[in-house]
Amino acid sequence: MKAMFALIVLGAVAACSPAAPPVNNTESATPPAFTAGDPPATPAASAGSAGALGSGCAPNADVLPDGEWFGAVARWDAAGIDFDLQCFYVGDAAAAQAEAHNEEFVNDYYLVNDSATIRRLTVAPDAIAYRLSATNGVDLERTTYADLIANTEPENAQIWVFINDGKVTEVMMQFFP
Repeated sequence: MKAMFALIVLGAVAACSPAAPPVNNTESATPPAFTAGDPPATPAASAGSAGALGSGCAPNADVLPDGEWFGAVARWDAAGIDFDLQCFYVGDAAAAQAEAHNEEFVNDYYLVNDSATIRRLTVAPDAIAYRLSATNGVDLERTTYADLIANTEPENAQIWVFINDGKVTEVMMQFFP
């Protein structure tokens, strides 16, 4: 009888106890490999990028692989970006590229756009964006991708895209002096 009473009491306690909190899958999920960082910053050149910043500029594919890519916006909407991939060089690599293109090297950066290919990039629904500050145009303000495209004309946008699992997860505008 005592054993039966103990089981009833334990069952009642279990039934009245709060449920365990739900597991937050974002905590255990693997973080994206390619991000703008905190604070966001222009990516450094990676191995195999031939001196260009980020993942480089010549993946020889119509679809950009996961990585950090620089380029210009041809058009953007809620679902994606029509992206003109470019090469972004700084320092000695920039000077060498300017010389190779028979152009004067006047800044510490040099952009190369040797391809007319426009790639359609799919943007993740929860993509983060960093836009140039309206106050001084140099600092980056965190926002959503939806807010960025609603308040920035694409012809003024030279951006970094961070692609993870085939989708743009972050967009960061690039400041030029």
